[in-house]
Amino acid sequence: MKRQKTILLVVAQVVAVFMLNTQAPAWIHTTSLTYGCFTGELNPGSVSTFQDATCTSALCLCEDGVSWCYKAVSDKPYYFTLDDSIKLPEVGLTCPGWYTDPVTGQQTNVTGLFDQTFQNTTYIHEEWHRKYISALLDTTYGKLEPWSASYASNCFHTQATALATGNTDLANALTVAKNSYDNNFWKQVDYEPVVGCKIENINGVYTWRSEKWEWGAAAVAYANSINPTFTIGPGDCTCIPDPASLTLAIIGLCSVTILRRRRSLC
Repeated sequence: MKRQKTILLVVAQVVAVFMLNTQAPAWIHTTSLTYGCFTGELNPGSVSTFQDATCTSALCLCEDGVSWCYKAVSDKPYYFTLDDSIKLPEVGLTCPGWYTDPVTGQQTNVTGLFDQTFQNTTYIHEEWHRKYISALLDTTYGKLEPWSASYASNCFHTQATALATGNTDLANALTVAKNSYDNNFWKQVDYEPVVGCKIENINGVYTWRSEKWEWGAAAVAYANSINPTFTIGPGDCTCIPDPASLTLAIIGLCSVTILRRRRSLC
């Protein structure tokens, strides 16, 4: 009975370590707001690597059952941050713009009022940009974070080759995430209305108004559909089994041991 409890304790520890190593904190996206004579503007900022991923080596038994191979496994995952800012109209200010007469079509340069309605709808418009960026972060850099947290290379005959390949795999994966983010960043403007605001004459007061401010659902859906693929380089040694299979094998062995013991007590 003591031996059986010891085996179960080891299995629990192995599973716990495996689960902890696959966790990664979410990327951090911080947005600041500025108010003034603005009709809405998003400064997208740029993604920063808060922490680089690193790897260490691990031993694994070769398929001959006698010699050993090396593989690179995650030591630290990637962490990413993004700081951006949104400029919004300040309620009560009057700012210049073009007014188009709805009857004659004549355009006149006037000064229009920023009221609470305009600030609210402008915020919604710009928030769709922020939501798009957040979704894009989630499917690119955000996908890389957990991948790098659970990274394990193929097996190699030497420790140096395993570590070199691991570092290359992590660097290549970062390039894939960056390219996927950069190449899709400006796709959001394909969904944005050409004219986002205008000045209207409301009860004799020239007042700014937004147009089609609820524009971004399709853009966010597109960002959520992006699915970059991260790959690992080929190895030159075959391990049996890999760490995940080893855990499952131990669990299976324990289950058989417990079952046999229960049967013996019947």
